[in-house]
Amino acid sequence: MFDRDADGAREATESGKSDMRFKDLMDSIFYELNDCQRFGQSSASYRLSEEDINEFLYDVTEPLQARDYEVTFEHPSLKISWELPEE
Repeated sequence: MFDRDADGAREATESGKSDMRFKDLMDSIFYELNDCQRFGQSSASYRLSEEDINEFLYDVTEPLQARDYEVTFEHPSLKISWELPEE
């Protein structure tokens, strides 16, 4: 009984760590994109670690594409572009 509880706690901890890493990664990407947009750029390159590539590559591209960013992957970087608003 205690082994099951310990295993469940370990899994929950690992899942929580992964969720936090993903949130930090997405926050970092959006911070970079915001910086680039403030300076009038229409693209950015974001380098991913091997660990992030293996664990989060598809999870990262989906929310970016849902926000109308064009995303391509050229190992080890995401190439992200967008249309600038008309002035």
